[in-house]
Formats: sequence, structure tokens, C-alpha cells
Amino acid sequence: MAIDAVSPAGSVVESGTLIVATVPALVACKLHAIADRKGPSLSKRESDALDLVRLSGDLVRSDESVQALRSAPFDLATLVAQVERWFMDDALRTARLATAAAVSHGQLDSNAVSTVGRLLLEQLSE
Repeated sequence: MAIDAVSPAGSVVESGTLIVATVPALVACKLHAIADRKGPSLSKRESDALDLVRLSGDLVRSDESVQALRSAPFDLATLVAQVERWFMDDALRTARLATAAAVSHGQLDSNAVSTVGRLLLEQLSE
């Protein structure tokens, strides 16, 4: 991402590039994080679940991002198993965790979670 530093007068004083994580990379990281939380960091699963549902929703709306996830340098079968676990098998649990993190945004329905998971799995298998 290109960024510019602008003076108070409005002229560009410095330009640069900011490297940020892509949505596919964040989904893969969140799937790993939510599965591996233990001890004091266990409470972080709530925000992991919310991030995961939101990011996956963004991901299924972008063919380019799904292609990037399909061609990522890791075992796709492991990723698919995690998607099946958190979005299909444990959709109610994931929805409850995400809802706990999004208290001001309303309740997340387990059907919505499983729909996002199903769409993601369909796109990964194409």
C-alpha cells in the first residue's frame, strides 16, 4: 500500500510503501490462533472468532483472495479441516464466541457462520 506524508500546507513531503497482511494470510493465521489458544490467552478466542468470521466473509466475496489462499505455501487440507471444524462442526460455538466479542454489534447466528464456512469450502475446492 502506498502512503504519503503530507505537510500542513498540503504538499507531499515523503512517500513510502506500507506492507500489510492480506486477507487470506489473516484468515490462515486466525484459524491457527483460535485452535491453539491455551491458558491466559484462551479468552482471546472470542475476538479470534469474530475476526475469523468477518475476514472469511470478506474472503468469499473476492475470487482473487480465494485464489491467493488456494495457492498459499501451506497444506490446504489442514486449512480445510480447520474451516470445517470452526465453521461447520462448531458453528454454534464460533457464533457464541464471536457474539461475545461483538457485544455492540448484535448476535451472530450459527447459520450465518456455517454459510460463510460452506461458501469458503466450495471456493477452496474449485
